[in-house]
Amino acid sequence: MASSESLCTCGQPYDNTKFMIQCDICKDWLHGLCVGLREHQSVDIDKYHCPRCELMCGPSIYKQRTNWHRLDPYEANAESRPVQTGTPIFIKELRSRHFEGADDVVVRLRGQQLTLPYLAQHGWERPIQLDSVEGLGMQLPPAAGFTVHDIENYVGSEREVDVIDVGRQRDIRLTMHELADYFSSGQRSETLNCISLEFSGTGLSALVEAPYIVRKLCWVTSLWPTPPPEGVEKPTVTKYALISAVDSYTDFHVDFGGTSVWYHVLQGEKIFYLIRPTASNLTLYQRWLNSPTRSSTFFGDQVDACSRLCVRAGQTLLIPSGWIHAVYTPHDSLVFGGNFLCSLNVPIQLKVYELEKKSRTPLKFRFPSFETCHWLGARRLVEEMRDYSDANQRCPTYLVQAGRSLAAQLRAWAHDASSARRGVEPIPAFINPSKLIKMINKEVRHAEKYSAHAPAVAPARPERQSRRQVKKRPLGADFVDISERSEFESLLQQSAAAERRTEPARRLTVPRPVPSPAPGPASGAHRAPPAAGGGLKIRLGPRVQPPPGLDDDDEEAPLTIDDSAPASRRYGRIRSVSMDNPLKLRLSIDGRADPAPPPASNGIEELLRASSVADGGGGGGGGSDGTLPAGQASPATRDAIVGMLTMSRAVVEPEPAPAPAAKRSRPHSYSSDEETFAATQDDEYVYPAIDDSDDEHVFKPRGRRRGDEAWNPKARVSVNAGRSWRPARPNAARRPPLTPQSAGHRTLASLKKVQPKKRDPQPGSSSSGLSLGGGPDSVKRPKPKKGMATAKQRLGKILKLNKMKF
Repeated sequence: MASSESLCTCGQPYDNTKFMIQCDICKDWLHGLCVGLREHQSVDIDKYHCPRCELMCGPSIYKQRTNWHRLDPYEANAESRPVQTGTPIFIKELRSRHFEGADDVVVRLRGQQLTLPYLAQHGWERPIQLDSVEGLGMQLPPAAGFTVHDIENYVGSEREVDVIDVGRQRDIRLTMHELADYFSSGQRSETLNCISLEFSGTGLSALVEAPYIVRKLCWVTSLWPTPPPEGVEKPTVTKYALISAVDSYTDFHVDFGGTSVWYHVLQGEKIFYLIRPTASNLTLYQRWLNSPTRSSTFFGDQVDACSRLCVRAGQTLLIPSGWIHAVYTPHDSLVFGGNFLCSLNVPIQLKVYELEKKSRTPLKFRFPSFETCHWLGARRLVEEMRDYSDANQRCPTYLVQAGRSLAAQLRAWAHDASSARRGVEPIPAFINPSKLIKMINKEVRHAEKYSAHAPAVAPARPERQSRRQVKKRPLGADFVDISERSEFESLLQQSAAAERRTEPARRLTVPRPVPSPAPGPASGAHRAPPAAGGGLKIRLGPRVQPPPGLDDDDEEAPLTIDDSAPASRRYGRIRSVSMDNPLKLRLSIDGRADPAPPPASNGIEELLRASSVADGGGGGGGGSDGTLPAGQASPATRDAIVGMLTMSRAVVEPEPAPAPAAKRSRPHSYSSDEETFAATQDDEYVYPAIDDSDDEHVFKPRGRRRGDEAWNPKARVSVNAGRSWRPARPNAARRPPLTPQSAGHRTLASLKKVQPKKRDPQPGSSSSGLSLGGGPDSVKRPKPKKGMATAKQRLGKILKLNKMKF
């Protein structure tokens, strides 16, 4: 600590609020301004000699630089360390590297083309470069003769600004006078880059105006209320002066708050390294920001493409929101620019803002009043969408996306503001959050609905036809134009009428079989000749006589369907068939016929009679050659017929074999309802519970068996009701059913026997009817079931049960 006797050359004592340096010889404290030494320069001094001691001890001794590729030039053992960003070695390698051109990345326009309708139609997703200021509506000072000292005169010599020491990538503070002296001097020991000189409230602001398109898009310029909101300061980020020395380099970054930026190079030259703001690139960028090796890693090598764009003096560049870029200065340059928020890239603005919060970016490097600007921008957004709706025009896609993302983010901010969370900006008092969010959602839904019905692009024009006359070919005499439906139908009708006139109608007839002799009296029926190997044959009935004029042997005559028969009825009903001349089919074996069998007693005999092999007038009896007797078929045929009839449930079950005598059971006494009900039950039949009524079925689960399946919610539940038809069981116990009269008589009698008589309450018993003693009346009788309290109810249940059985 300095002694009270030490004084500076100016006569002032030690002051810890100002930069002072102590002489290593005389131990006096001197102001840096008094000896011409800046604070950032004192780091390079090893031993400092004040002006008085320099006469005897010589000048101050500086540290020896050990490397040129590390941010710390005095780092020991730096030969094995990687090259860091901003060092002289890094700048040399950067200038010698090859990058892709920006022709596919940048859009080049004239100032007259850059308008609001152009951006509304094409959007703003790529940087825009303009070669001249003509048509931009900018205002700039003259390029010739305008120096840093002129800026010092407009801004003020004592104005302190933040400057970056490029060789060490550190921030230092200088006055405008010191910065002007640095650029005017020919000898520079370091590379300084000033990129944060905002001059909106100075005299220089009148000389510089942003492009007209920027002033229209900027929310701060066009939306900030004239009386500013209480407690909220208007952001001053729209006008910057960038003063950079040769070999200055700014590493990859995204402009704060995801803002868009405009640059105009007044003097010198700038080289931009551009990276698209894709989702993967932004993720890599966030990882690179938090990496401990960030200073020794070139981010352009981690992405798929990094383009190089050179902007010379007199050119203007507009970079949209979210683009990752680095800037190199090959010559001393003076650039004017500014940042602004707009409606064209709201989703990316919100995404970058959240990225800054996650990476814990200091507040001084963030966009001031970012949330307040978006509350104001939301009102602008609603107005723009309403204008498109009123004009019956399709809303641009960027407005729909902006409204959707902004509504969700505003809802989250309103919730945080209501819960008074720390670090949340207050909502302006003149804004109703809930109403504004509802209006945004309403306009977004309307725009999406209109966009869904509106055509995306204009319909294509029809192809241009040639005006030359095309020679038409003569049409044939048989040409018929069927382009119209009426002409085609008339052509079909004429063709059908011509066919009906030229060809006679035919009927479907059965070919005439060849007659053959058969034993027995002649019946006049046509019979088929017997086959050598035997088998079933078809016998035809009397032939249907064809109409006159037709021949059965004429195969080329067309066949038609007789429409005179009545229409048949569908859905399985019997069709009406004319029985005047039915076609009769009879079966025969080896050409032999059987006589008509006697009337059938069951379905089998009737079917066998239909398949009889005897003639209608023949006699019965089997043949001498081993054939079956008349009226019977082969065993295989008979078994097949029995199987078919059994499947259709038309065959009567054969009588079961006599069952063995059942064991005698002791006589039952019907003294209770359970015994009365058991007398009418079958051993193997499951009856419904007696408590169930006819209208209400209660399904009670039975015991689980070993073969039961797992429970299935889609399984159907059926009522266990009695079956209408059941085959007789040989071992079933047959009990005589009870008639309603006898069942009721026995039930009433049993009730009289079982029901105890009412006794008068003994003295000392409780009012509830329970005896306190230990006698037989102290035990409480069970409560009867519902619907079984009286004899009449029980009798009704029994009658219902008997009715169900019989």
